[in-house]
Amino acid sequence: LRGSTIEVKKKPSHRLPTAAEGDAVLISGCKDNQTSADIGAGAAGNARAAGAMTTAFRRAIQKSSHGTFNEILSSMWQFLKEEGFKQIPQLSSEHFLNLDDPFLPEAERVDTDDPVNGGPEKPLRQPVRKAVTIGINYMTLWPGQGRLSGCINDSDTIVSILLDTFRFTSNQIVRLRDDQHDHMPNRANMLAAMDWLTEGAAAGDELFLHYSGHGGQMQDKNHDEADGLDDTLLPSDFQSAGQIPDDDLYKRLVKPLPKGCRLWVMFDCCHSGTALDLPYKAQVSADGRSLQLRKSGRRCRVGGGHSSGRSQAEVLMISGCKDSQTSADIQGGSMGTSKAAGAMTTAFRHVVTPTISCEDLLLKMRRYLKRNNFDQVPQFSSERFMQLDNGFLSYKGDSKRKQHQQARRQAPPASLGNAPIFPPAAAPFPAAESSPPAGFVTPAGGGQQNLRMDADKFLMDTRISRLQEQLDQLRVQQVAAHASGPSLSLTPAPSPFSADFAAVRPGLGHLDPPGPGMRM
Repeated sequence: LRGSTIEVKKKPSHRLPTAAEGDAVLISGCKDNQTSADIGAGAAGNARAAGAMTTAFRRAIQKSSHGTFNEILSSMWQFLKEEGFKQIPQLSSEHFLNLDDPFLPEAERVDTDDPVNGGPEKPLRQPVRKAVTIGINYMTLWPGQGRLSGCINDSDTIVSILLDTFRFTSNQIVRLRDDQHDHMPNRANMLAAMDWLTEGAAAGDELFLHYSGHGGQMQDKNHDEADGLDDTLLPSDFQSAGQIPDDDLYKRLVKPLPKGCRLWVMFDCCHSGTALDLPYKAQVSADGRSLQLRKSGRRCRVGGGHSSGRSQAEVLMISGCKDSQTSADIQGGSMGTSKAAGAMTTAFRHVVTPTISCEDLLLKMRRYLKRNNFDQVPQFSSERFMQLDNGFLSYKGDSKRKQHQQARRQAPPASLGNAPIFPPAAAPFPAAESSPPAGFVTPAGGGQQNLRMDADKFLMDTRISRLQEQLDQLRVQQVAAHASGPSLSLTPAPSPFSADFAAVRPGLGHLDPPGPGMRM
């Protein structure tokens, strides 16, 4: 804990034994190089002598029995500071912890969307998958004065990854690129594509946004940035229509998403480290062998930006570099590419697999870039606490402990003796008046009536489930009958060599002419 910032570090895997399947959590009284103190009788409200850490823990639990890991640890640290102790309590675990989860498992907070299963409400339609990829080479700018060469190729690369690795279909993907007059990535079309991506989003939906082009910075107008600058994306007509600041990106991409919806975002551009202003960020260590997870104490947005609360969706963003860095183009023939491309997108293509974890993805991308002599450090950010040991493609923000708890809640009833109440391979129960099926255990003491009631409920649930499946199939057929591809109204671009051909002027809010291969 450092003020409003939380830091989570993982030791390098080569220094650790093989991880156990079980979940172990350790609270210790101090750092390795500190001593843990006693509190004398009568001090700190104790009637008897006691350990300082144990007293701090007791106070924290009494103060909030439903406290999260973060709240309990913070409360302990604050108590020790107020009592004049220098020791800093430590929290360790076998697996990544979600510090926003309750410390005590039995104090799991009730989910208002689904008090029974602790998950989002199931939508009345099949999950939807949508993707938008944007590649801008800035064909209206002079070479060496802002024109890029690899961004459209990046878009091609991402489309192939979406099809082959993520298993999207071509009619789920919208492409904007400035070599096609009717799909120009001007400001109006980029905003329309983002609105299409998140429109009507529901639990279970999977959304993907990729942007490859220039990133910039402009003066922060609502005073919510520590450095006084908003990070921006530059559409193809940025000189006449303006840039797209991070406040607008959050408002359109993150804020509308409900719980249970998943959004992947990739920004291969300069100054993109916090382009969505997500609170959690994973950073690679200097040696590239371990990760550090930070939660920033960002102020809530006002006006058109963030609401007072965070979105409950799973939002994962990979950006090409830190806010202070540039993201590089590579020429054809470099890093195993036959065409010009973005360094970050190329690294992503080389390491992503259907089963790779978030941790391995970030570490391997960094190693790949470092091995090819690129200084840029890819960043990983999220809207909710990041479970770095979860799969990137199959990401689920719950910790392993919470997943186990949900599995227990959804497990079938406990067996009586050594025989199951319901045979594992049994077909749906027959009508209530028929005799019990073979293997149906009748407990002693007249419990047969209770089991019969369970059987009736099971039969009713099965019939409802079948009806729901039939309704879902009908909806899918109706959607397929009317869908010939993504429905998105795009604004035709003006002649490629009109106002966009104006000279680029340096200055705040404008694109400074970059050096060779830089996505400034």
